[in-house]
Formats: sequence, C-alpha cells, structure tokens
Amino acid sequence: MKILGAIFILCASICYSYLYEKKQKNRIALVSNMCEFVKYVENQIEYFCTPYNEILSEYSKNTNSKILFSSNSKESFLEKDEKKIFDSFFACIGKGFKSEEISLCKYTYSSLEKKLEKIKAEYPDKIKVSRSMSLFFGFSIIILLI
Repeated sequence: MKILGAIFILCASICYSYLYEKKQKNRIALVSNMCEFVKYVENQIEYFCTPYNEILSEYSKNTNSKILFSSNSKESFLEKDEKKIFDSFFACIGKGFKSEEISLCKYTYSSLEKKLEKIKAEYPDKIKVSRSMSLFFGFSIIILLI
C-alpha cells in the first residue's frame, strides 16, 4: 500500500509540472496571438480606415482564434500586467480618432512584444525549476511516508 501511495505522489508531482508547462505555453501563445491581432488592427485602421467593429468581425471570421476574445482564457493564463495591457487596449480601441487609435496600437504592440520576449526568455528556466521542485517535493513526501 505504501508503494502505491508513493507512486501516486510521484505521478501527482509529475502531473503538476506538466500542467505548469502547458500553462506557460498557452500564455506564450495567447500573448503572441494578441500581438498579431493588435498589428492587424493597426494595419486595418492605418491603411484602410476600417472601423473597429468591422475589423473585429472580419478577424474572427478569417481566423480561428476564438480563445483570444474569451475572458476565461485571459483569466487563466495571464498575469496581472498582461491582463492590464489587454483590458486597457480593449477599453480604448474604437473610441478615438485615427491617429489616436494607431498610436494606441503601436504602444500596445510594443508593450506586448517586450512582454513576449521576457516570457520566452524566462520559459526554459521556469520549466526547469518547476520540474525540479515538483520531483523534489514528491520524493521528499515519499521518503517521509516510507
């Protein structure tokens, strides 16, 4: 029975590290998709003077990135500063003149690019630490139980 419990604890610790890695990958994908969306909005406003509502409907028709606009995905994968960037962009876009919206898009894009570079740079280290710590705690609990 102890061996079965030890195997269960070890599997749980490995599962935790896998879920953390998956969360980080989804976070990178979401920020990358948001960068792509902001650049698309900027180009549509700058070159075609398309209203934001039309841009949003065309983008959602042409791409399958429904996850970008759902609030559940943003809540689960992102940190506070990333949520703040998203929320401020969505709150201000479509309410100003062309030049204001273009500058908002450029500012948001540069902020997201910096954030994306930082996330990608930290990703390998965070994954290594997550794997190491989960295995360490798993083995520690196993040793304490046996």
